[in-house]
Amino acid sequence: MTKKNRMKRIRNRVRTIIIMAISPIYILIAQEVAEYNAKISKVFQHVDKSRVTTGLLYDYGLHLIDPVYYDGVALTDENYIDMEIWNALYGGMYSSKVNGNISLPTPDQMNARISSEGATSLAVIHLRYDMYRKDAIGSGSVKVVNEQIYDVNGKNPYEQKMLFAVAPKEKYYHGKTIRFKFSSNLFVNNTGKAVKNLQINFNNEGGYRTASWNNDITHTFSSTGIKDIYFRITYTDNTTYTCRTKISIGEEPPVTLKSADLTSDIPASSRHSGGKIQIKYAEGNTSQKIRKPLIIAEGFDPSHVLGTTNMDITNLSIDEEEIGTLNIGDPNIWENISSFDIIYLDYNDGLDDIRRNAALFQEVIDYVNRNKKGASPNVVMGISMGGLVARYALRKMELENRKHDTWKFISVDSPHKGANVPIGMQAMLRHLADVKFSVAFIKIFQAKNIDMIKKGLEILDSKAAKQMLVYHVDSRLQIDGNEHNAFQTEYDNVGFPLQCENVAITNGTGNGTKVMEPGTMLVDHRETYKFSIWMHLLTYYYGKFFLLTNFPKLFVLKIPGSANVVSDVKIHAAPNRNTSNVYWGRIRIHKKILFL
Repeated sequence: MTKKNRMKRIRNRVRTIIIMAISPIYILIAQEVAEYNAKISKVFQHVDKSRVTTGLLYDYGLHLIDPVYYDGVALTDENYIDMEIWNALYGGMYSSKVNGNISLPTPDQMNARISSEGATSLAVIHLRYDMYRKDAIGSGSVKVVNEQIYDVNGKNPYEQKMLFAVAPKEKYYHGKTIRFKFSSNLFVNNTGKAVKNLQINFNNEGGYRTASWNNDITHTFSSTGIKDIYFRITYTDNTTYTCRTKISIGEEPPVTLKSADLTSDIPASSRHSGGKIQIKYAEGNTSQKIRKPLIIAEGFDPSHVLGTTNMDITNLSIDEEEIGTLNIGDPNIWENISSFDIIYLDYNDGLDDIRRNAALFQEVIDYVNRNKKGASPNVVMGISMGGLVARYALRKMELENRKHDTWKFISVDSPHKGANVPIGMQAMLRHLADVKFSVAFIKIFQAKNIDMIKKGLEILDSKAAKQMLVYHVDSRLQIDGNEHNAFQTEYDNVGFPLQCENVAITNGTGNGTKVMEPGTMLVDHRETYKFSIWMHLLTYYYGKFFLLTNFPKLFVLKIPGSANVVSDVKIHAAPNRNTSNVYWGRIRIHKKILFL
């Protein structure tokens, strides 16, 4: 057989392509919704859809994740559920609607319901659907003529399957105690069965526990780490369906600085969003008073957006093996880091305006100066973005004739002249966020609803990111440096503090060695894989650029079935005063009908 309707060559920089296959004939369909709808309508034009008793015909729908493997019976290493998988399964089912035998909220409506629920809520989908039997053609139950399916009188080509999936809204949790709630508002069910009981098994700690609709059930884990959570529904006919998910319970702090000796909250005000002062007293300091202060401003911290473990004093790695013998002008300052009382500022909003967090840092300095004992002056350290926060705070105090009592300011790997995330990487994020698949003008899937993409956009568009990024790619795929330029001008005019020694530390080459030539290929990625891995391209490419190395590792759930996604991504470094592509991306989805 020959290939039909070869894909039009569209010269758009950003493209998404859907590939369909019917019988041994392959039909290539471009992104346009009208073309896809026309093609799918033609394939099923002569099918009597009223014979589909469930109202859902698997073969008619566009399934980014195959629901066949999520039947609520067999549990495998490849059919775990999370909210992204749940949404993809729901969208596929919605696209399978062929008659009025079922009424379902649109995917957009379902997403709105989920968004309106609390963080503990569980979404449940239990749908019975029809699909063509594998032998539908061979047994003579249907005919395929000129790429169209025809019914055969007196023959039933369908078999019925079940989709059962339960997913929590979140997958990362702080602390060992968590809560879940079966929400009746998020229960989608066409089975005709009545629920007898709801149960949850928390990583086999105590077995299954009985839950009820719209009420929280609480569990405290014995340890942190990745946990398996099992969800089970039993109906009044005594049929039982089970699925499971993985969640991450916040990791234990590192051995060094395992906990703060004292914590003090700074409430939000009109000048800043508030934060927390954490103090770890020096070894041998039994007085529980600040005597030799090292005040630290944390860096760019998106933990409140990502929902991962908060970056605070417990994430510091400042033991002697790494920094303890560092010589930065005075060989005695780092002779033993444990001799300092460490005062760490943990922002409530680590993506807020740098100037607002600088105002917050000034309050920390004032707090230390009010509460320390003895005459030892402060050492101030800013890590990454914290270097900008601390520098601005110190200099503004000087300009306002406020005493900061600091003798040394240490900037650690801070972007005082702006930061760089390759514009091609930013464009890829914008592309991924814009990917959507529609059937009959209903969006069954939008990548912008994927948790990591949604959060990635929030990070990229945060005030602090815009202030630091020399080149910021906006939602129009335009480079907008206005926010950075305005901040950089003010920041340069304020300058460095003059009443203390300023020291800069970097993990770069230190000699201006060029890392790459303009236009260098940064990413040349072409691979066929399963959908969940494409959903986590953001994680793969963006982790190092947003300095998320202190967060728990993001885990990717396996997806069963054959590979169904092909990505083609090319990213180049910015050119040197000329015009050239910095990003080209294409994503293709394979669809097969009648299992031939």
